[in-house]
Amino acid sequence: MPEKILASGSLNKEGVDSSVAAILNYDAGKVAILSTHTRATFPNEAFIVGTKGTIKIHSPFWCPTTIETPTKKSEFPVPPCSKTFNHVNSSALSYEAREVRRCLLQ
Repeated sequence: MPEKILASGSLNKEGVDSSVAAILNYDAGKVAILSTHTRATFPNEAFIVGTKGTIKIHSPFWCPTTIETPTKKSEFPVPPCSKTFNHVNSSALSYEAREVRRCLLQ
């Protein structure tokens, strides 16, 4: 849980969030920086930077098929599916659905 949150954003003319930038401060000097915008094209990547190295989560970071460190690149292919989805890599969410099912059955 963040100890402190600094955020700024804007609304569009309909009153819907259109952008936000946030800094989340955690214990021991840990920091998360987030930004999003509905009218700008962002790379949709995520980076984890720590004392032992970095991890790059390729686009789209919410459902990636590739992650990499300075020494290794790992691929996670999207499972084949005959359904049509509105969002890229949606069939990969089947991994999460299977894990939720497994946990519920325990």
